[in-house]
Amino acid sequence: MSILQKFLISFGFLFLLIQLLFLVPEQVEVHELSKEGVSSRDSSPEQIMTGVRLFEKKADKEDWELTAKTAEAFASAENWKLYDVGIIFYGKEMDYNVTSNEAEVNTTSMNIKVLGDIKMKTSNDYEFQTEYLNYISNNRELDSPTRTKLITPVDKNGSRMRLEADKIVASLDENQALAYGNVYAQKKEKKSDVIIRSDRATFHMDTHSAQFMNSVKINYHTSLMEGPLASLKFDQAQNTLTELVMSGGSVLKDNNRFATAETMSIQFLKDLFLLTGNPRVIQSGDELIGNEILLLNGGKQIQVKGAKAQIEDLIGK
Repeated sequence: MSILQKFLISFGFLFLLIQLLFLVPEQVEVHELSKEGVSSRDSSPEQIMTGVRLFEKKADKEDWELTAKTAEAFASAENWKLYDVGIIFYGKEMDYNVTSNEAEVNTTSMNIKVLGDIKMKTSNDYEFQTEYLNYISNNRELDSPTRTKLITPVDKNGSRMRLEADKIVASLDENQALAYGNVYAQKKEKKSDVIIRSDRATFHMDTHSAQFMNSVKINYHTSLMEGPLASLKFDQAQNTLTELVMSGGSVLKDNNRFATAETMSIQFLKDLFLLTGNPRVIQSGDELIGNEILLLNGGKQIQVKGAKAQIEDLIGK
């Protein structure tokens, strides 16, 4: 049992004893939590506190720390309601700073529901925006079950990836954010915006790499790539996105081009597409096959390696 739980139990016993000896008890009606996570109570709180600070530890390590302008406690309920809230969740390698209008703390499970205009920022500058956030104490996860925005840190060019999904779960012990449902991500690169759509995505917030899974579609320049899995590679030394690799069998479509390959990658620093693993390109009625096929200058030029082909300027074809 944590220090906070022991304190709250002792406080509850003392409060009830004083009430029995000196006060006429009030009738308190308790309702189940609504789907939105807000407790519906018609009665007044038994205790109102201001300038509240709470903290929780696990195995002598800080789990979270909470401050609130106002808190309400109900003698017959396990939840405390708090207003104008700031919470620090302590992750394995980074902290998560959350601000919101309202929160509830379950004094038994130590789960926390956060509501309102929620803003969360990690100590390495990932940002989250949502209206509802659950902290699951046993799993040490922050679960946002509504449409949520995730924004990556600024790279050396001042650009950030902006992602939205129907649900995002951040694992404090894994340094990961998992996105589910209608994932949409966009980032401005030097030569073109890159747009990614998928069913799921995983961001590794310690290394800034990411994977997009299931029905992945990528737009870059005028090309559309489709496949089951795409991986973002980030160079931490250069503080820039270097490559986006689509694997598991991929298709590329353009205005006058159709291509297939086991693996396709966008190399952002060179502004080219690289096709490997039985690559094949059909363009203007011609079929090109080789060991590797490169689409240079954003796809305006083509080079086939392992076949008799020269770099050909395709502008205007």
